[in-house]
Amino acid sequence: MDATGPEQSVSAGESAPGAGAGVETLSWTAHPLRDYPSKSVILVLVMITVGAMTYFWVGTLLMTLFWIGLCLILMARYFLPTRYTLTAAGIEIRFLGRTTARKWTDFRNFYVHDTGTHLSPFPSPSGLDPFRGHYVLYGKGNKDAVVSLLKTHISRPQPR
Repeated sequence: MDATGPEQSVSAGESAPGAGAGVETLSWTAHPLRDYPSKSVILVLVMITVGAMTYFWVGTLLMTLFWIGLCLILMARYFLPTRYTLTAAGIEIRFLGRTTARKWTDFRNFYVHDTGTHLSPFPSPSGLDPFRGHYVLYGKGNKDAVVSLLKTHISRPQPR
């Protein structure tokens, strides 16, 4: 599956998306709710259906609202936009007004997926990856530029 949904912006002094190794700074906003409308409709319908089933099974509006609220919190990265900026120094991730910045030296490996890349502080796959690393969603057509920039800045261990 190709992640072609998220909006991407290139500001002054930046190379165009997909430019590869010449890219110094790459910024884009990923918002899966907006970018994948058919998946979003299905997700919302499933949440409403399970919410209704919860109401009929438990019989209280409070538990139904609790379940829907819990789902919204757990799926926040899907429902709300995330801004990514990759620079020569590292990566900045802005979500809900909070910015997380990490230097490239904090990461020792990365794993390319269809919709994003997982940045890991460990040289090989670890059970702690989801808690210590970052999953970066691709922007519109920028998968190659992101992977190229990561290859430039993250020294991956050589296979044995």
